[in-house]
Amino acid sequence: MLLQIRRFLVGLGSRRHIGKELVGFMAIVMIVAAGCTSPRFHSSNPLRHKGRQTIVHSEMGTVTGQMEPSGGPEGASLPPIHGTIVVRAGTDTGPIVTSFSTDPIGRFSIKLKPGTYVLLPSCGASPVFTVSPGVSITVNPICGIP
Repeated sequence: MLLQIRRFLVGLGSRRHIGKELVGFMAIVMIVAAGCTSPRFHSSNPLRHKGRQTIVHSEMGTVTGQMEPSGGPEGASLPPIHGTIVVRAGTDTGPIVTSFSTDPIGRFSIKLKPGTYVLLPSCGASPVFTVSPGVSITVNPICGIP
């Protein structure tokens, strides 16, 4: 490449070579520039290379649902339940991952890293569930009404 640059600069003295040398020089510059703008050089790229493994940091799963009332007087219409839900890893005694509030009628949507979780509203629980990358699942915690 340095030899071609040198030839180009030497060739500037001869007008008949300017067209060919300029085209060749510009082609080299464009190839080098294209290699420098490859996505693997940008820090905003979600792919990170670690040894031979590629790790994707942005792949999370989505859990949606609505708190479901259960129990109460037989035949009674149960009102929607809203409140705070605690997310625990693994089981209902596992470490707390996060907590969040539902909307006024008990609906929610939350993104979680892949893993196994349980949702614990103050009035009940959900079954244990697994979150997979890029997958949306529905989990409806049951709230016991006396």
